[in-house]
Amino acid sequence: MAAARAAGAAEAGVWLAGCLGDVHPVVRSRAVVMENATVPSVMSVPEVAAAVDAGRALAARSAAYGVTVLGVEVIGHRAEVPACALTALLTGRPPGALARGGLVRAVEDLLARHAGRLTGPLSALRQVGGEAIARGVGVALGAGEQGLAFIAEGLGATAAAGIALRIEPSLAPRVRLAGIGPTDAEAALRSVLELRPIVDSPAGTSAALAVLRRSFSG
Repeated sequence: MAAARAAGAAEAGVWLAGCLGDVHPVVRSRAVVMENATVPSVMSVPEVAAAVDAGRALAARSAAYGVTVLGVEVIGHRAEVPACALTALLTGRPPGALARGGLVRAVEDLLARHAGRLTGPLSALRQVGGEAIARGVGVALGAGEQGLAFIAEGLGATAAAGIALRIEPSLAPRVRLAGIGPTDAEAALRSVLELRPIVDSPAGTSAALAVLRRSFSG
């Protein structure tokens, strides 16, 4: 990182150089979109393991094809409640401080149904997270295993990164946010997990990747 900084790299480029161990890293990206198409249900231990392993395998395949930066987004309105519930667990903040309107009641009800059983990151993921977020956790863990950089876009992917960081804290230097998310839940996760954005404004993965590619141009 010191060498990249001395070579004139911008801050995002210095981060990427540290992730990849290369003073002049090449940005070869893959953007992965996970979707919760149905209401997430409680997963069995084998089911959550399979979802996480699927994400790790995706990261391994990406690395084999020369990808250096993995971006993840979790989409679909059915991902909103589990993502916010995980945020409450990761930050220790009540749903009312993270969401508005009917979403608050939905998150409160989900957490109440599993009260006393959410004893760690994997149990939380299994009981309230859903398959899409579990696969996102696997991609983040796999990025660490493969020596890649990881960018989270949106609340679902940021919650997935948060669970991955609770499982493997040493992953932290490889994880960045695409931009500053507009919701209270995203702000809470960014603060508690100490996650830095690549773009200091609301932005998606494509904008963050553009910043990374320009990091060595000036």
